[in-house]
Amino acid sequence: MLDVTMIGCGTVGHGVIDALRGAGDVRIRQLVVNPDQIDATHREFPGIAIAASVEALPERPAVLLECASREAVTEHVLPALRRGIDCVLCTISAFAERGFAEAVDAATRAGGSHLHLLAGAVGGI
Repeated sequence: MLDVTMIGCGTVGHGVIDALRGAGDVRIRQLVVNPDQIDATHREFPGIAIAASVEALPERPAVLLECASREAVTEHVLPALRRGIDCVLCTISAFAERGFAEAVDAATRAGGSHLHLLAGAVGGI
């Protein structure tokens, strides 16, 4: 069983959770959402741990799936990579920002982690 921690629970995140229901080998175990969404997300997904940051989660993620925004990539994914957590990136447009590729390279080298890119973003999920 692969336990996945997901960043974001908007339209894409809901689609991922729905697609994985009943899947025997992968499940969303933890969610990182905006602080103002924590209570509502707890009510919607009572069996999933919810926090406002990766650091506040009860368990270290086995793999981190970003389904949020460019801001979330900078705020959550880059620090996770530096901490040695492998990540999957849905927001490929983050690479349009100047210096982002270099920041990813530095973060993965520092943490010995890997960043996986979803080809076609939503379609890749």
